[in-house]
Amino acid sequence: MLRVDGVTVRWRPVLTFTVLACAFGWLACLPLRIDPAGLASAHALWVLPTMMLTPCGAAAIVVLLQQRVPVRQALGQLGVVPLRPVGKLVRFSLGAIVLLPLVVVAGIAVAALLRLVRLDLDTFSGYAAMLPEEARDIAPTGVLVLVQVASIPIAAVLNGLLAFGEEVGWRGFLLPALRPLGDWPAVLITGVVWGVWHSPIILLGYNFDRPDVFGVFLMIVGATAFGTILGWLRIWNGSVWPAVLGHGWSRAAVLVRRVPA
Repeated sequence: MLRVDGVTVRWRPVLTFTVLACAFGWLACLPLRIDPAGLASAHALWVLPTMMLTPCGAAAIVVLLQQRVPVRQALGQLGVVPLRPVGKLVRFSLGAIVLLPLVVVAGIAVAALLRLVRLDLDTFSGYAAMLPEEARDIAPTGVLVLVQVASIPIAAVLNGLLAFGEEVGWRGFLLPALRPLGDWPAVLITGVVWGVWHSPIILLGYNFDRPDVFGVFLMIVGATAFGTILGWLRIWNGSVWPAVLGHGWSRAAVLVRRVPA
């Protein structure tokens, strides 16, 4: 279990982390905002992975430089170590790998039923819009989707590496830092901040093809719901790794982007 020893929230590191993570996120997305092609730009192949690493960078700056925590102690504080008890870590990790992709798919289905978004499962137009122009000439979109489905296990591992960059920040640093407020407030606030952090790419049409305030609102709602599960995994297990693995697999499982109704 992740424990809080009766301390109060240290707001200075919390605010420093939040400002740095959001600022780094906007900076990482700047090439996409400058390029008229936006998310269809070839820059997206490296911009989006770079953005996913920014919360880790913000957490490292706060913990190592502002709080001056030794590296080994910092890794424990962020939930990266220890990797024991092994049995408990494996059980929570497997649960996250199975559960979280299903939660994402269920959320998309609910949004479609409420007509907040529309799924194009015939021509995969939303998925095609995400591809650089060079990729669209390689094969029909349906074939590319099948290839990506087959590569989910590999993509999950790669996404897990990038999800580590996010989870070390959100569930590794921010959630424990807010826990003196109470578990539920900490989990929910972390989810809201996580959703707000996505603003620069949501305002480019990512995820919902709603490059507006409503798109950001949908992202905040989704991140808060999804982050609630990730947050409780962190609290119950004490390690950040189940959240990392669940995050990675869920991202790999979402293959068809939503298009507006």
